[in-house]
Amino acid sequence: DWIDNIWPTHLKAIGDYPRVQYYCLTSTAGCYTDFHVDFGGTSVWYHILSGSKVFLLVPPSKGNLQVYEDWLCSQNQSEVFYPDLPKVKGVYRVVLNRGQTLVIPTGYIHAVYTPEDSVVIGGNFLHGLGVEGQLDVHCLETRTRVPAKFRFPHFVRMMHYAGADYLKRIMKNEVCEAELNGIDQLADALQTWAVQPGGDADRVGSVAHTARECLQQCDCDDVTKMVNLMKKEKQQWCEKQKERSGRNLKLSLKLSLDTGDVTKSAASKGVMSLQKPKLSINLTKNKTLHSSEKEQFNDNVNGHGNNDTAINNDVEDDLDTPSDFKIVLPPNPSMSIPSATNNAASLNGITMKRRRTHHTDLNPYRGSNGNGGGEDDEWVPGGRKRKTTNGCQ
Repeated sequence: DWIDNIWPTHLKAIGDYPRVQYYCLTSTAGCYTDFHVDFGGTSVWYHILSGSKVFLLVPPSKGNLQVYEDWLCSQNQSEVFYPDLPKVKGVYRVVLNRGQTLVIPTGYIHAVYTPEDSVVIGGNFLHGLGVEGQLDVHCLETRTRVPAKFRFPHFVRMMHYAGADYLKRIMKNEVCEAELNGIDQLADALQTWAVQPGGDADRVGSVAHTARECLQQCDCDDVTKMVNLMKKEKQQWCEKQKERSGRNLKLSLKLSLDTGDVTKSAASKGVMSLQKPKLSINLTKNKTLHSSEKEQFNDNVNGHGNNDTAINNDVEDDLDTPSDFKIVLPPNPSMSIPSATNNAASLNGITMKRRRTHHTDLNPYRGSNGNGGGEDDEWVPGGRKRKTTNGCQ
């Protein structure tokens, strides 16, 4: 909420601030508020203490807002139900009961019906995730000549404080990308509202005084310099973020397994073993959008545990990114262990434990009893159960 986070505390202390954060509504059954957009494109929180409410909400797309503006200005507005207009796209019905809370996003066109006596508390707020929508609604209110008493109080002053605040936060890298989506529109609006210094600039609470106060905070001589600096800092911030995120934009991992010689183990009748399987890992990542770097790791896997750790450490050190990936080998008929008399066996140092499975299909990736059904021995490392679906583990 910009009132809490951006509006100067010394002005709030003397009561000079938009008082729209808290209100209480009492409504009798049958009340209806026709379609409207809350002043200044504010978002709304709405909590039912008693009773219930029915909302009809329309998303603030450019098309819906244009139809809404035409409807507001039409001579027969009271005779036309806004959602019935053919170009209105998407109408949502929300029923809110006692104890429930609804947050209406920036710019949503909505109507409210009260089916029973109700008591509601709520409030309006401007914020940095809906700057463009808030400015669009402000301009719509100006074009449709909405009286000042029905508009967000001190809206233009609030936008000046927001511009100065975001300029300082961008320079300190204290913003998120979503907050910057409306910075260009905000800068253009500040340029449009720019007024020349005069007698009004000395009056506390005037737009001119607020503009001068913000320029001093940003160490700028005029609004044009401040606006250009806002756009420049935003562009530089986005370029830095793109460069940082570009390092991990694409990460491809290619695994290949050289099974080596597959021979029958003399130690255990019918148990197949792998001799020195080789695991090859090709890891590719993009440092920028225009260049890439390949890191190749080759290691002989003769055991279970330490080699995985070593590979993970190499990845983490070389790529500067956390790495927590598992290597899953595809099922292979030559790697299966169809028969054994013990509940545990050893495959190149990896402890294999037997699990009984029952199936009704003949699948080459399972045990081979040849009858298409019955119980088979499924051998898994360390005895961990792995979900088997259509032969894929």
